[in-house]
Amino acid sequence: MNRWTITPWQDQELEPVLKLWEKAFADRVYDFRIDQAGFRQKILNNPSFDPDGALVAKVNEETVGFVLAAAPKDGDVGFLSVLMVDPAYRGEGIGGALLEQAEAFLVQCGKKEIRVNYRGNPMSFATGGDVTTPGYYFLLNHGFRNRGSLSLFMELMLADFE
Repeated sequence: MNRWTITPWQDQELEPVLKLWEKAFADRVYDFRIDQAGFRQKILNNPSFDPDGALVAKVNEETVGFVLAAAPKDGDVGFLSVLMVDPAYRGEGIGGALLEQAEAFLVQCGKKEIRVNYRGNPMSFATGGDVTTPGYYFLLNHGFRNRGSLSLFMELMLADFE
């Protein structure tokens, strides 16, 4: 039996999910920060938001995982907008369980493909999966394939530009 539970979004999850977000993305070079107002505007007030596609994983009463699947009304493509697990709980199957339920939600919504990118995603936070993170390999191990470039994040230092 799993030591975690997964439930659809409820409004009281906002603060725990924001704390998890901060913890899960603390090591990111790029700014993945979001506050309560931004979360409400970008996610909760979005016409594509569905509580059944925003799932929260808990161990006891502690929020340890979150997935956000977006199912736009048009087309047969759904999106994996966010998938995060507290670093202290990674490797226990929580991410896989969240992904499985997000996939089931998108299938139930009639979607035939799931994308991890920004093009067409109504709730996008990044251009795609960062290939330098374990999350990228997690998705590869769960059947996702990279259909774009191997370098999704690029930069140019202008300080030495001539």
